[in-house]
Order: sequence, then C-alpha cells, then structure tokens
Amino acid sequence: MWPYPEVRNVADITRYNARNYPEKPALLFEDNVISMAELDAMTNQFANGLIDGGVKPGDRVVFYGSNSDDFLVALFGTAKASAVFVPLNWRLATEELQGVLEDATPTMAIVNSELSDAWGAVTELLPFELSTQYVTPGVPGSNPFRQWLNTFDTEDPMLDTGLDDLAWILYTSGTTGKPKGVEFMHSGIILMRMCEHFEAAYTWSKDDTLLFVAPNFHLLGIGLTIQCFFNGGSIAVVKAFAPKLVLNEIQHKKPTILAVAPVMIQMVLDEPDYVNTDFSSIREVVYAGSAISLGLIKKAVEVMPCRFMQFYGSTESGGAITLLRPEEHDLNNEHRLTSCGKPLPLIDVKVMSPDGVEVPDGER
Repeated sequence: MWPYPEVRNVADITRYNARNYPEKPALLFEDNVISMAELDAMTNQFANGLIDGGVKPGDRVVFYGSNSDDFLVALFGTAKASAVFVPLNWRLATEELQGVLEDATPTMAIVNSELSDAWGAVTELLPFELSTQYVTPGVPGSNPFRQWLNTFDTEDPMLDTGLDDLAWILYTSGTTGKPKGVEFMHSGIILMRMCEHFEAAYTWSKDDTLLFVAPNFHLLGIGLTIQCFFNGGSIAVVKAFAPKLVLNEIQHKKPTILAVAPVMIQMVLDEPDYVNTDFSSIREVVYAGSAISLGLIKKAVEVMPCRFMQFYGSTESGGAITLLRPEEHDLNNEHRLTSCGKPLPLIDVKVMSPDGVEVPDGER
C-alpha cells in the first residue's frame, strides 16, 4: 500500500488509519485493546503533553522500558510534536546509558516504573536536568502515564513536519566501540515503505496482525511495527521475548505475521508447550539477524506450514535492503539458505573490496 500524499511522515500514519479504520484494533497488549481512533487521540494527547512540558520541534524524547502499548503511543505522539524519538536499550550498563544520554541530550524521558532504580542511578551522573514521566504498562487505571495523558486535549496539534526532519535516533549495539546514534529522517522511513510497496513478496494488509516481540530499541522491532501500521495492520505487543509467553500470545492473539530472529524460533520450538499451541493463524514468518539452518527451518515449516522470508539490513540502512523470498527457500539446497537474497525494488547493492573497488560476480 502506498497512501502518499496522505501519509508523508510518521505522524500521518495514525491519522490515516483513524480516518479509514477507526474501530479496527490498533494495539493488543495483555488484556487491553486500543482502536485506531483511540490510538490517534492518545498520540495527540501525548504530543500536547510534550508541548506543554516545553518540548520543541527537534528536541529528543527518550523511552526507557520494555515493549508495551504505551511505547507506541509515545513513538507516534513524539512525531506529532515534531520531536525526535529515541528508544533506549534497557540492557545497557549505567555508564553506557550515561554516554547515550549525554550524546542524545534529551528534553524529556518516558521510563518504565520497573526501571526506576536504574534510571535514578544514571540521571545522577548527567550534567543536565531531565524531566521524567513514569509508565506502568498493563492496567490503565493505575498507570501514571495514562493519568498524565488524560490531562491533555485530544485535538491534533498539527505541527509542520518536514520530510528531512529527524523522526528517530536508534543507537547501535556498540560491539566495536561506544553506541552510535543512527538518525532517521521522516523521508527515509516513508521511502522505505515505497520500496516495500513495489516488492511482490510483501503482501501485508489491514487484515494482518504482527506479533511485536523483538526489542523495541532494535530495528527489527520498531521497523516492522511501522511497516505493519503503514499497511493498516494491527500490533499484538509482547512485553519481552520469553518462549512460553510467545506461545501464549500466539494461542490467544492469533497473529498472522511473526517477526523474529532464527535463535528465537529455535527457543520457541525447544519449549515443550509448543506441541499444544495452535499456529494456524500465522501465514508468514519474517526472520532476520542471521541465516537459518536447514534443520531448523525444516522443523519450523513442519510446525508452522506458512511462508518464510529472510530480510537483511542494518540499523544504518533503515530497513531491509535484501530479501530471501519465500520461493527462494529451497529445503533441498542448504547453501541457498545461507544467502541474504536479492535487493528490494529501488535499492542497488554492490560488494566492494577493502580498497573500494567493486568485486566482480562470482568472486569470493
């Protein structure tokens, strides 16, 4: 789907879905369901709360906590305030988190109450004050974040957002040094959706429900969630990856799309309860992070007889740049399964030598 020019930036996604599918579920989290219209109104409230708190266009807003429906309210609401959303890796040590915060210099933070001690330890080290709003996901009536939201108007602030304005900063894992912030412009996020629109292997629609189980600070989590919303789909949010919890969510939320890493598939299938789980709702498994072994995919296909598709990309690429498409998953050709596939439409790929020379086809 390509609803341009109605959807020109991240903020427009909830606006479009609320106009076209107002009663359709947008978010399913634990026992809670938020409709497309409700999500649009809540993101307006969040944006108005940011503005009331002194957040200006271009300011950074950080989120420190696990997956939740409130995370996505904050993501889209930040875009409506024309601010920059920065999801933080809650696995980082205090000193690492301090470095990320000093680099991002946020104006406001949304923090899971479970992490209040860790947050207090790091904010004591910062050379600036940081306004913090705590969130306790799961029970709206006792959630301070929802109570705070409800003090603000549901009218859309309709701030002007340019295509080249920043929408997100995602910090890489820092395996080769300190975590580095990758900047995502609204145009880059929306143009990635154009590449997907022209890709025949992508068949996502408003009838799909994505199981959001990857970490919210990782592109696998945030990128595919945006892709699903862009196509009018629903999101079943899982707090964090745990095999038993994932099996329970599949059984009860009936997702149609599962987005995971191969190691997560292995862990789910190693859980004895998988034999009692109904996987029939899943029509596609999208995996990333590594190739998949022949043994694993054979078992996975036996348990989940659906389409499997690998995507390859990096935080810096902004999404998938190549796909190993479902029809390319040849279970009689293990070598083929080690491939990262071929580029999406509108994307060119070159393999370069260390000295910057393009490597000819067939060279290893």
